[in-house]
Amino acid sequence: MLQNLMPKIMGFIVIIITLALGPSIYTANADILAWGDLTPFLGLQVVAGFGAFIVILGLLVSGGLFAIAGVRNQLKTASMRDILMVVGSVVVVIVMLTMFTSVLDYVDTLITAAIGEGDTLGEIGFGIIPIVIYVGIIAAAGWTQVSTYRRMKKGAASKKDAASKSAAQSYY
Repeated sequence: MLQNLMPKIMGFIVIIITLALGPSIYTANADILAWGDLTPFLGLQVVAGFGAFIVILGLLVSGGLFAIAGVRNQLKTASMRDILMVVGSVVVVIVMLTMFTSVLDYVDTLITAAIGEGDTLGEIGFGIIPIVIYVGIIAAAGWTQVSTYRRMKKGAASKKDAASKSAAQSYY
């Protein structure tokens, strides 16, 4: 009974921690939007406008996966390592978004140098760097959640295979 209860509890703990840290994601994202003129950074202003919502929603969905795993009881029990991976990814997103204004400072310096040299390709190329990094932050956080869930699912499949083999061996 307790074994079935722990994954449910862990899933909801992940959701609560994500909700508690969510405002920090919005604050870091607001600092990015308030950095200054974002027009040299192609597409960043558009994506960063809704990026915090997408990050938080993705992290909440991953917490829901843990809760569903506990409810369905088809996956292996969520371990503390799984919980720390999900919570750690929330913290990593906050740190990366907080440091992102430094990326904007350095890329702006590169764009200014490219403009000064008349390098149009460099200006455009450097302007793409922030959006690639920003989308990478979102994708990396999401991938951590997906890989954790897949690992949990593989654990359930191997348990089913072991049970099938055991039943087959006892039959013969």
